[in-house]
Amino acid sequence: AWPLGDVADLLAFPLPLSHALGRVGCFLAGCCYGKVSTLGVRFPPASVAYHELATSGLVAPGAPTTPALAPTQLYEAAGEGLLYALLVVLRRRRQFPGSLALVYVMGYALLRTSVEVLRGDTGRGFLFEISLPRVAVWLDLPANQPLALSTAQALSLGLGTAAAVAYWILRRRPAEP
Repeated sequence: AWPLGDVADLLAFPLPLSHALGRVGCFLAGCCYGKVSTLGVRFPPASVAYHELATSGLVAPGAPTTPALAPTQLYEAAGEGLLYALLVVLRRRRQFPGSLALVYVMGYALLRTSVEVLRGDTGRGFLFEISLPRVAVWLDLPANQPLALSTAQALSLGLGTAAAVAYWILRRRPAEP
C-alpha cells in the first residue's frame, strides 16, 4: 500500500491539466461566463450564456449575441496551466509526501477566489455581497457589481486555509525514515 501523501501527490498532477481542459469546454459551451466587460467575448444564441441572459431579460429577444462578457473560463484555464507548471518545478524538490497536492489546493483556492470576482453566471450564490466600486471600475466592471463573498469564494478560502495549515504542520514534522 502506498502512503496517502504519495498517492495525493501523484493524483495532483493530472488535476490542473484536466481542469484546464474542462474550462476550455466551459468556454465553448458558454457556461461559467463572466460579468459584462468591454474586454470580453460575445456568445451566440446556442450558448448557455445567451440562454441564461435571455431568460433573465439581460439579452433582448432576437439579439445576435450576448453583451461582451469576461472570459473567466479562459482565465481559469490559464491559471490551471500555471499551477501545472508550478507542480512540475516543485516535483523535484518535494518537501514531504502530500506537499504537491497541498500546493495545488492552495493555488487553486487562490485562483478560484480571484476569478470568481469576474464571474457573472446566474447560478452562483453569495453568502453576502461586498461591493468595492473603485476596484470594480479598475477591473472594467460596473461600479455596483458585488465582488465577494460568493459561496465558491468562501469554500475556496476555507479549503486554501486548511491546506496552508496542513502544509505548515507537515513541513515542520521530522522526516520519517
